[in-house]
Amino acid sequence: DSKVRPTARASAPARETLPLRPPPAPPSTPILPPPAPANLTEVAELCVDLGRVIDSRDVPSLVERAATVLQAKGVVLWVADSAGAILRPSITHGYPEKVLARLGPLQIDGDNVTSLAFRSMRPQTMSGTTPGAPAAVAVPLLTASGCVGVLAAEVNQEKPAGEVMPVARIIAAQFAALIAPTEEAGSLAATRSSL
Repeated sequence: DSKVRPTARASAPARETLPLRPPPAPPSTPILPPPAPANLTEVAELCVDLGRVIDSRDVPSLVERAATVLQAKGVVLWVADSAGAILRPSITHGYPEKVLARLGPLQIDGDNVTSLAFRSMRPQTMSGTTPGAPAAVAVPLLTASGCVGVLAAEVNQEKPAGEVMPVARIIAAQFAALIAPTEEAGSLAATRSSL
């Protein structure tokens, strides 16, 4: 009697492994370039020219230069009314007309970095709200009689860093000497003769 032995089962051919597709790339978010170091010569020249202002018509071009020095998308000089209750935009640079049309007064007790800078008399910062969004700096305009306004800038960094705040404070100190609070919309002192 010969026994029939079962033959070994042929193994199934190996399943061919297909390469996995790479996962889709995450949506790209704009990345702000790292800020260039402050150009101290430009800062010094701006401060010298601010110290020489006689006519308030010269100031808008100096605000534009301040935006360049701060590497800012936009700059607003906010001036307090004589009661110290409201901040109004006095001079702006870098914003389209439709944005400026919506730019109204700020209450001093408002929940924003500009109002907080005025109330605290200390510089304030706010990081960008989304990746790649610019940050904000707000620096009080301080004089011997107190805070007269705020220099606010939207800087091309997600988080203000490096020299931005010290440079903004230097520039704000120069602008502070030009500010004259008024009941109406706030203004810049036309001349220094009233100081």
